Amino acid sequence: MRKRGFICILLLSMLLSSCSGSASNANQSTAKAGSPINVGMEESLSEDSGTAESPAELPSDQENTIISEKDLQSVTTSTSAVPVEQLKGFNGASTAEALNKKLIYTANLVMRVKNYATAQSEVRNLASLSGGYIVEFSEDQSTQEVGGTFVLKVPVNGFSSLLDNIEKIKHESLQQSIKGQDVSEEYVDLESRLKVKELMEKQYTEFMKKATKTDELVSFANELGKIQEDIELVKGRMRYINNNVSYSTVEIRLYQQDGIVDPALINEEKAPLFDRANDALKGTINALTILFQWIVVILFGASPIILVAIIVWIVLWLIRRNRVEKKNDHNRITHYRPVIETVDEHEIKINNVQDSSDDLK
Repeated sequence: MRKRGFICILLLSMLLSSCSGSASNANQSTAKAGSPINVGMEESLSEDSGTAESPAELPSDQENTIISEKDLQSVTTSTSAVPVEQLKGFNGASTAEALNKKLIYTANLVMRVKNYATAQSEVRNLASLSGGYIVEFSEDQSTQEVGGTFVLKVPVNGFSSLLDNIEKIKHESLQQSIKGQDVSEEYVDLESRLKVKELMEKQYTEFMKKATKTDELVSFANELGKIQEDIELVKGRMRYINNNVSYSTVEIRLYQQDGIVDPALINEEKAPLFDRANDALKGTINALTILFQWIVVILFGASPIILVAIIVWIVLWLIRRNRVEKKNDHNRITHYRPVIETVDEHEIKINNVQDSSDDLK
């Protein structure tokens, strides 16, 4: 009987030890899965294994194991819910919070609309309603196309809703792209640098207080100035990152191509004939007035050159005139000289005849 009782006690103790070993293995496997509750369970199991706990405490450990599995499932579902939301609709704020990252979002949209004026006013209203503001706006117009480009800054919480509302504007075509820039690593590096620089600032401040020589004080002051400048640069970069993380950038290009009519042409076609003729006459008079003004301006501007040219022309004209007069006088003299000679010969002949007649008498 004693041997049987001893054997029963031995078997019972072996059974209890095997149950506790299986429970500890199960808890260790769930702890490797990453549940925070399992850490406490491992500590409790290690303490209980040292004190050889009783079988009555096993159900509580099993309940903890069940709870940890539920927590593990909830963690996995919450982690896998991010891409599902991204498939349904983009939400930058929830994505950044879920991933615990600093993300800068930029969206580019090119939209061809039916009515540019209406679409432009709708974009302005949507930017105001979403809590954003217009950073830049430019507009261009031609005979074939009229359009404008908006650069908006929108709070990250209203980024997704703004894009959804912009898509509801009546349009013929839409091109959209969203880009996210992860600056978490840079921000962590800036925080580390800021802590180091602030610690160095405190140390150099203490050094300046304890400095006894002037040259040491000057060197410490110079180093402290450089450190403070670096601190301001780091803080400025951190502020820039925080502002861009808090406010996303949206660039929208709106344009209209079909049915573009200049309002001035419409009013001109609707005007009566007499008014249009009067406008044409006024336009001609204005053109002639502008032409006359330009001629006067050019003449006044070129007056020194014109004056010099007139003087040179007068001098050349006088020289040429003198040459012509001299040439004419020379020609006149050469023309009358043979005539005079012939007249003289004729007179000589007459005189000779008279002399001969006198002799005969």
